[in-house]
Amino acid sequence: METSGRDLRDRTELLKRKKVILVVGVIGSGKSSLCRELGKELDALILMEQAQEHGNPFLDDFYLDMNRWAFTLQIHQLATRYRQHDLAQSYALTGLGDVVIDGGFWLDTCFARLIRKNGLMEEREYETYERLFRSMTSKVMYPNIVIRLNTTPQVALDRVHRRAGEHPERASEADKVDLGYLTMLDNEISLLCHELGTVGVEILRCFWNEDRYTTEQRRQAIEGMAQMIREFDPPDPFLSSWKRIV
Repeated sequence: METSGRDLRDRTELLKRKKVILVVGVIGSGKSSLCRELGKELDALILMEQAQEHGNPFLDDFYLDMNRWAFTLQIHQLATRYRQHDLAQSYALTGLGDVVIDGGFWLDTCFARLIRKNGLMEEREYETYERLFRSMTSKVMYPNIVIRLNTTPQVALDRVHRRAGEHPERASEADKVDLGYLTMLDNEISLLCHELGTVGVEILRCFWNEDRYTTEQRRQAIEGMAQMIREFDPPDPFLSSWKRIV
């Protein structure tokens, strides 16, 4: 049976492993907009941050009394994002397509560590959170690619306040986020990316201070990012150790 060059190319494309892509950055870095545009460009499944899309039922309580609700908020986020990654993993491994995730499971740990460092979570609460996270990650593979949006904290803060002016429902976020918090969060995200890089996750660092207002500017940026993702061939999970060791 003869096989044409086109048939071989089509078959190669079908056999190409699908990827789970995580987009991380500080509040106001532009994660959500990028996820939607990049996901559309890749024809990927897009999983948005649940706190924005469907609402975390503890978020308003947290802003009113952070010490009381910090642990509850983070546990809810952990459970929600675990389900996201479980879905993303199944979707990619069965060859249905690529997946782009806004924030996600591992980014959540940056917020948890920062909450602990700010004294809003007791040590026993943090230890419980950490045990749950380790148990969950023993069943979830690492993402193939992490897109690290490098947005300076000051630029991100300006965007948070601008967003609050355009969307009054985000006003409470702007009231609680300051430059010091975003700087500490940025440091936690840098640490996360370093650790994920040491276990084989591909880290794409993108400088994202520019707003890229024009359609052409955004199209070029998104297309360039999508091309790098298409060209990346992730290790075969069957032959690689991709699960977190508990």
